[in-house]
Amino acid sequence: MTRVGFALVVALLLGLVPRAVRAGSYDDLTPGQSTKREADQQLGPPLRGSSFEMRYDYDPGPHDADRVSLRFDPASGVIESIDIYPSGAYTKDVMRRLLRLGEPDRLLRDASGNLIERYSPQGVDLHYVGASDTRTVRFFSHVATQTAPKKSVTEFESAAREALADKNCDRGKQLVDEGIGLYPSSAVLWEQRLKYYFRCSTEPDQLRFGEALRAAQRSFELSATPTNAVNLGWVYFEMYRTTPRRSTISNGRKTTTLPEIRRSITTSDAHMKRSVGTSLPCSITIAF
Repeated sequence: MTRVGFALVVALLLGLVPRAVRAGSYDDLTPGQSTKREADQQLGPPLRGSSFEMRYDYDPGPHDADRVSLRFDPASGVIESIDIYPSGAYTKDVMRRLLRLGEPDRLLRDASGNLIERYSPQGVDLHYVGASDTRTVRFFSHVATQTAPKKSVTEFESAAREALADKNCDRGKQLVDEGIGLYPSSAVLWEQRLKYYFRCSTEPDQLRFGEALRAAQRSFELSATPTNAVNLGWVYFEMYRTTPRRSTISNGRKTTTLPEIRRSITTSDAHMKRSVGTSLPCSITIAF
């Protein structure tokens, strides 16, 4: 069987030919336009869901899918994304043929480090099993179509650096937040976010340290350079040095205890040895 023939067979199995094959829509439901009321009418009542997260799973019906999950805007009820989990394991090449996709315009990572390819003009995200597009697609999302970002990641990085160097904190924070929203895999932007919380933020120490720690951890995860490793150890050191009587640090997502701070400071060196084959260019000693 030819590759094109195989793709058509897969399309039939998925129930995507001819109507639902259009990228950016599913069973006449279009993210950014269709509402939950229309979804309920088209797909039937949800099988399960969360009113807090505004995410609901629907019966896949005739489509060869294990799960069809829709997320809605809490205020308007408009569909934000339609996530389709195929029953089979399909490659990037097959999915691009099915959905008639070009080249991805953005590469993202989820919280577990799995690769997400965004095809903004077609309104499609491909979510991979793992960090490479050589792996199979775990699920794909129909999202509202978007134009490509007007600024490149390099432009955001340079502008954020310049604003924070000039102590233009409001502008720097705006650029960092906007840039990370578009390019969450930029280690430089996460590093600039760290600098903002130490140079500019007037928020309470607990929140400020929590956000700084998150930024330092993320920049090191994305790029295990000596600078990012030292930044991570330095944040832990400052957290302990300036809050010696506090037993925990929280960023609203995770609470960090003092024993964890102690372990993490000493572990930064191990991270560097494993990641880039060297140790930290300085040492930090704290009497706990």
